[in-house]
Amino acid sequence: MIKNTSLVILATLSLVACQSCDQDKQRQKEIARQLEPDSLIEASKHKVEMENLQIDGYIKRRGWNMIKTGTGLRYEVYEEGAEGPLAQTGQVVTIDYQVYLINGEKVYSSEKAGPQSFEIGKADVESGLHEGMHYLKKGDKARLVIPSYLAHGLTGDNYKIPGDATIIYDLKVVDLK
Repeated sequence: MIKNTSLVILATLSLVACQSCDQDKQRQKEIARQLEPDSLIEASKHKVEMENLQIDGYIKRRGWNMIKTGTGLRYEVYEEGAEGPLAQTGQVVTIDYQVYLINGEKVYSSEKAGPQSFEIGKADVESGLHEGMHYLKKGDKARLVIPSYLAHGLTGDNYKIPGDATIIYDLKVVDLK
């Protein structure tokens, strides 16, 4: 009797496990269908649209008069520097800066770290910062609103900037060589 009961329990557990496996396989197939290229592209477009709406609202609430580039970078020169050429790829730029998240939290500043120098187009800084430099010249004070996909992307910087974060630079071009 105990053997028969044990066999019935074992058979029942095996049947439940098989059904669970079938459900897992069906769920995996559903996830795979959702991850087809077209749905990923649509999800990415939607994410970018939502981030753009958030950025536009942020800019409007502050009354900033920003220019939007083809990539989605927004910039505003709020104090003109010296006469001279705009920054070019390959030049070394030195900036004083403050970096904020879109919620207003200051995450980085040259007040503590000192001015930052980098070669435009080659250094390890946000691609949006590289792009923004092309609109500035020595002495300019500007704001850059950099969407997540031009900043640190899905992962953030693994320190102070979270994944999918829009960042705002308030900066001054100290030197340009």
